Amino acid sequence: MNLNILKITTMKTKLLLLPISILIFAFSSCSKEVESVTTYQILNTCSTTTPMEYLDGSLYEVIVFCYNAKDEIIRTDNLEPIDAGGGLSKKVTVTNEIVKVKVSYKMLPPESIYSDLSSNVRMYVVNVFYIEKGKNTTITVQNMTMVKNTISGLSQEIKMNQLTNKIQGQFK
Repeated sequence: MNLNILKITTMKTKLLLLPISILIFAFSSCSKEVESVTTYQILNTCSTTTPMEYLDGSLYEVIVFCYNAKDEIIRTDNLEPIDAGGGLSKKVTVTNEIVKVKVSYKMLPPESIYSDLSSNVRMYVVNVFYIEKGKNTTITVQNMTMVKNTISGLSQEIKMNQLTNKIQGQFK
């Protein structure tokens, strides 16, 4: 008799566990995976000391060109100025089609009395930055970042600190 009671108890336990296991499996397979948002932001570690107002390494009129896998620009983002010495732009959300970005900016804002200097042209960071899907990609611009004055093609590449010196030289 004890054997029959054990068999009945085991059977009841199995019958109880079966619906619970089915529910657990159903909920785990039906739950949607939460996709992480893909973003980028720009960190500006440039800094310089000059007598010119605004020429401190801040980035003005920042435009970010967003590229797809076919190397086509599919979107441009206009960002607020990014302060020198560790300024960080807001996070910008990108779509799945965007695989890389290129950063451009000016060294002086339009309100500067020196903004019309010939050396205050739009500069483009030479490198492109590949976006990590589901993560925040931080793009760092620093004094030694290579820049040029065209988005593509051949042009002279210079370092950020050389550009600052060039602008200052025009001022003298």
